[in-house]
Amino acid sequence: ITFFCLAAAVVVLRTSRRGGKGRPRALLGMGLILLNLVLLNTLAAGRHIRWDWTSTSQYTLSARTVQLLKGMDQPVKAYLFMMPPDRLQPSLYPRVVELLNRFALQARGKFSVEKVDIDAAPTRAEVLARRFSVNSEDLRRGVVVLTGSQRTRVITSAQMATLDHSVAPALVVGFRGEAALLTALRSLIDPRPRVLCFTQG
Repeated sequence: ITFFCLAAAVVVLRTSRRGGKGRPRALLGMGLILLNLVLLNTLAAGRHIRWDWTSTSQYTLSARTVQLLKGMDQPVKAYLFMMPPDRLQPSLYPRVVELLNRFALQARGKFSVEKVDIDAAPTRAEVLARRFSVNSEDLRRGVVVLTGSQRTRVITSAQMATLDHSVAPALVVGFRGEAALLTALRSLIDPRPRVLCFTQG
């Protein structure tokens, strides 16, 4: 429909240049273009499409991560214990938030995220840290806690990234957040122990 509206608008605008009825046709063409934009916006509102133009596909989840998230049959909640970028973890915080948002988007309601600011809400952060057995050092450096129906997994900033603490604030040298979250999520959803078999040869 949008293609035909756009094509009709182009035809009307081109023919409006010829003949004496240019103004009404120009208005009709502009109306069709406006209708086209409204239709495109309506279509886009129901879909979350993100383009990843980075050379390393930094903002694209792997196929196995997407498959696991779309196949989730139980809800999982992620608690993000990190301070916003204006205070600490300036380069790790946005990456982890973006990653968690992408997980939530793919899981379609089965993965929720709560950001816990340990400065703005110290009492809540302390209660949750005690509940999930998160130590004060991990809390200060940043941690993600995944909770399922019966199990909990803690992912530290050291597991998600290699940080250079020689400079202040610390810089992210290597980010492996997706792999860390995927491993934790898989063990949370499917708690069966993995059995390795060795044969002599």
